[in-house]
Amino acid sequence: MWNPWKLFMNKDDVDQSFSSLISRGIRIEENAMVGSEALRIDGNIRMDRICMDEAIIVSNTAQINVEYLQAKRIIIDGVVDGMVRADSVYLLEHAMLRGDIHAKELSIERGAKFYGRNFVVDEAMVSGEEANQEFNFQPITNS
Repeated sequence: MWNPWKLFMNKDDVDQSFSSLISRGIRIEENAMVGSEALRIDGNIRMDRICMDEAIIVSNTAQINVEYLQAKRIIIDGVVDGMVRADSVYLLEHAMLRGDIHAKELSIERGAKFYGRNFVVDEAMVSGEEANQEFNFQPITNS
């Protein structure tokens, strides 16, 4: 079984001395962020949309205000104002979500707060590549 807490752990191959890192697979343009990786957010973000192929992790110190978040898995332990679209959504103990959820699976821990509607979807969410086309982003290449 997939363990959402695994994404909160430090990775041995990443230098943890940096306070912020925007990795090679993430692109920020105008008012949107897209990427092919997992993204962990500990701070405050206000933008239209954040779309990641793998996962978005919103820690208990984060406050996010977006039109929508989209990824295969979204784990929220902080505050999110906006719609959430994912295959799996996890609202952890400290989560506060004000917005609708469109997901195949939803897990809500005791203590989490959810103000919105839940829509069960049968198909997989849009991949980051399709999101890039929708928002007219050019693919990232290693040169």
